Amino acid sequence: FMIPYNSKFWTIPLQNLTCEWLDGFVPVPSLKELIGGSVADNPKAFGYNALFWYPKKGGIGQLPYALAGQVRNIFTGCRVTGVDFKKKEIEIFNGAREKFDYLIYTIPLPELSRISKFLPKQLHSAVNKLQWNSILNLNLGIEGVQRHNKHWVYFPQEKFSFFRVGFFNNFSQYLSPTGKYSLYIESSYSKDRPIDKSGSLKNIIKDLNTAGILEESSKVCCRQVNDIKYGYPIYDKNHSSARNLIKDYCLENNVHLAGRYGSWSYMSMEDSLLEGKRLASIF
Repeated sequence: FMIPYNSKFWTIPLQNLTCEWLDGFVPVPSLKELIGGSVADNPKAFGYNALFWYPKKGGIGQLPYALAGQVRNIFTGCRVTGVDFKKKEIEIFNGAREKFDYLIYTIPLPELSRISKFLPKQLHSAVNKLQWNSILNLNLGIEGVQRHNKHWVYFPQEKFSFFRVGFFNNFSQYLSPTGKYSLYIESSYSKDRPIDKSGSLKNIIKDLNTAGILEESSKVCCRQVNDIKYGYPIYDKNHSSARNLIKDYCLENNVHLAGRYGSWSYMSMEDSLLEGKRLASIF
């Protein structure tokens, strides 16, 4: 599983990856558990997400909404188009400018060269070394009753165009109308392993039938496609040194990198929430 799945997910040869991303995401059994699991089923639940909480209604988006309800003066729809480290100023898409003493940066780190003025040459070079995979996400609404009892399933096989399929209704029965159920499907790609996006949706439906998740008679009543440019930071040999150089420069200018994309780290939602809590305690 590990070699074909990670080759498919990261989209690059595994020998080009470091092991820095493994901590917390790949469970490490003890020798006793390893031997025991080789001769019998092991009832222990492994992994950081073997047990988790999920909102009963409204989906995972209820987490930021709940936090936002406790904070004043949140302004949305203000896309940042420029960050001036010297003037300590950000520029909004409509031309407005805002000064800052401290800035929490959550924009994908590879965008720093594009939006930041007067970056030193070595910073531009470091940013250009950052690599990532992209995610093509398809969400489907299906007529009928959900037959599967999994929350999500990983697919390491090359014959399937996706690496993961999840079943929203198994997170909460309130995530789709009565008589319908919903799925999310994820495929990864990159410049090293491109995909034919125009044909991918048809291939995904075909592969869902092959995997037994859908049937030929299944009726898709709605679909949503999300093409996510920045999926996961790739931990190649340049990742750590480039990221640390950028992070140090930003901290010198009171700019704090945060979240999966801002800090350019393989982080879960829980990690991002804790990162926000840590930064809040600083200020």
